[in-house]
Amino acid sequence: MTPRMTTTYSMWSLFRNCRKVCYWRYARELAPIKRDPRLDLVTLIHECLEIWHNRRDLTAVLGHFDRRFPGRTQDDAQGRDCRLTTAIMVGYAGRYSSCSSRC
Repeated sequence: MTPRMTTTYSMWSLFRNCRKVCYWRYARELAPIKRDPRLDLVTLIHECLEIWHNRRDLTAVLGHFDRRFPGRTQDDAQGRDCRLTTAIMVGYAGRYSSCSSRC
């Protein structure tokens, strides 16, 4: 008898989107060697949202960019990511700055 497999929401979401990828990732336990660099940007947005919702302080969020992008003036990729995430968070803060805690 085959042992039971623990399933997760991520697994079922992947199964719904692409059964073959789900098979390779969860049944065969294989994962990509390289991580998609776009995931780093998404992780950064989530970190910034956490800072924003804890403090409601845009200065703290922008200070987080200074620590995450130390070479943004020399590195084009860091500069692009810094400008993009800054624009996203400034827009988000402008839209939700006066929103109550229910938002």
